[in-house]
Amino acid sequence: MKVLKGFAPVLLTSILLASCGEEPGVYSMTPAQLRAELGSATISYKPNPTGATQTISGNGIVNDSVRLSLSSSNGGEYSRSCLLKFTAVDDSSTKVQADCNRGAGSSSQSRTMEELDEASVMEFVDAHLSGRPFNYGAVVLKQAGVMHKNLDANTKEALENYDRAQAGVYDTDEDAEAMMSEAASQMELQDAGWGAE
Repeated sequence: MKVLKGFAPVLLTSILLASCGEEPGVYSMTPAQLRAELGSATISYKPNPTGATQTISGNGIVNDSVRLSLSSSNGGEYSRSCLLKFTAVDDSSTKVQADCNRGAGSSSQSRTMEELDEASVMEFVDAHLSGRPFNYGAVVLKQAGVMHKNLDANTKEALENYDRAQAGVYDTDEDAEAMMSEAASQMELQDAGWGAE
């Protein structure tokens, strides 16, 4: 309960700060300037002092977007990719959006994992463009919001999958294999130190 009591003021302060000043994700640069700045940027951080080092790196331009590589010192099997998309707000400012959609489709739990990555990616953007250190605490706050937003859908999906597994009822063998593969993948990502603590 102490964690919740300490967390509430921090969350409220973050919401209030986010509601004033410049819109989050909007920068006083053109899309071309942002692509040039972020296309080869790299930031590494450790979510946990004893855990793996996570690295987010610009990896070139794809269809006017910047491709990012997300990797872990635990090995290449934990690598993922995201895109940074740019929308001009006016002649001198641009909205940056992270798109880590890797084809999760209708899976709420898979989409949640993508949104957790998007929180890290947007912190990467802001830290790099502001010239400040990566703030994993800010990422955790954003990820907590993602988890809260998706809690009902994730719980419902998990219970449905559990019921199907207990009953041994799947639409096809491919459904069972996909569900088990996705569960194993998410566990590996968590073991590698990705996602909310």
